[in-house]
Order: sequence, then C-alpha cells, then structure tokens
Amino acid sequence: YNTATINDVTPGYYYWDGAKWVRLIDVAGGGNPAWELLGNAGTTSGTNFLGTTDAQDLDIRTNNVIRVRISQKSQIEVLNTGESVFVGERAGDSDDFTNNRNVFIGHYAGRLNTTGEYNAIVGAYASQFNTSGGYNVATGYRALAANLTGSQNVAVGYNALQSATSVHNNTAIGYGAMYSNTSGTNNVSTGASSLYSNTTGSNNTAVGYYALRVNVTGTGNTALGYNTLANATGSYNT
Repeated sequence: YNTATINDVTPGYYYWDGAKWVRLIDVAGGGNPAWELLGNAGTTSGTNFLGTTDAQDLDIRTNNVIRVRISQKSQIEVLNTGESVFVGERAGDSDDFTNNRNVFIGHYAGRLNTTGEYNAIVGAYASQFNTSGGYNVATGYRALAANLTGSQNVAVGYNALQSATSVHNNTAIGYGAMYSNTSGTNNVSTGASSLYSNTTGSNNTAVGYYALRVNVTGTGNTALGYNTLANATGSYNT
C-alpha cells in the first residue's frame, strides 16, 4: 500500500508486474477497480461504467479545459468559444472559434471553415472546403462540397450543389440537384438531377426529376415536371 503521491503514483494498493508498479485498487473510488489508461478487461455492460454516482454532470477535458459535458438531463454539450458543434473526424477542424455558431456533423464536414458563420452542415465531406461562406444549409454526402465563400445556399441530397465555390442564394434539393453549378445564382432546383448540368445560368426554377437537367447557361427558365425543358442555353422559357 502506497501512502505518498509521487508523479503518477498516488495512495492506493499496487502490485509489481516485473517492470513497474501497477494500481490494483482505487481506494478513492470506494474500493472499486480503477479504469486503466490502456483499457480494462472483464467488464460488464450495465454494471461497469464511466461517470458519476452523485448528482453531478460528467466533464471531459483536453489540456485541462472542459470540452464536452454530459449533463444529468442526458444532454451532450460541446463547449467552445465559438458556440459551435463539431461531430465527426476533423469536422470543423480549422474553425477560428469566434462566435461563428456553426453545426458541422460528419466525416470532414466543414473541415476548412475558418470564419464562415451560421452554417448547418450534415454529411460526410459536406461543405468540406468552405472557408468564409455563411448561412448555408447542406445535408447529404458531399452536399455543397466545393463551396469556399458562397452564402445563403441550401443543398439537400447526395452531391447536391457540390461543384459551386462562391455562389449565393441557390436551393438544390435532390440527388445530384444542381451538381455542376459553378457560378449561377438565385436558382431553385427540386428533384433528382434537376438543373444537373447548369454552370452559370441564374434565376432558374426547376421542379421535377431531370427538370432542366441539360441547362448550362440559360437564365430565367421555369420547368415543372419530369424531364421538362431539355434546354441548354435558352432563356426565359416556361
């Protein structure tokens, strides 16, 4: 039984494993086996746990700063100075932690964002290259993936609006909706592959599967229904 505190050895029962002293019993924890840094064996789900047995929240720290808190109400609170939530490998990795109030959920979601604010991004690689674009909503794998500075866009669906880098005020909903758009603005695309080929066309409205799918530069078109307006460059058609 050790009575002193020396480096990482604190009061408690230890055994000699042939090379070092290893803690056997955590006296401070009421005589329960301690959780080891390299993991434990022989645990029982529902019996062994990490947490508190009194009316206190559970805090998780890095560099001695609270980063995550699990409250008594089952809330998972992600704590940082930017009031943002990052969940997923490297999600929000470059955020400057000013009051950006972003939500990035998914593998690499919002990875390069620095000053962009009020973004709600959900999906692997969604909006991964965004740096300063704000007020965007992207949901789906690679949705709004290439965006750098564009703002006020909505992209919902696999690869929706994924090629745009600095466009604004577009709404793309559906698999591959507005997939190729690079600089077109103020477009509304609802339906799988609607406005799929559009690059620079603006002020278009496409509703329906493949609606305005081949439009590239046409402006001010309205297409409602399956495969309507198989048009590449014409403008102001309904």
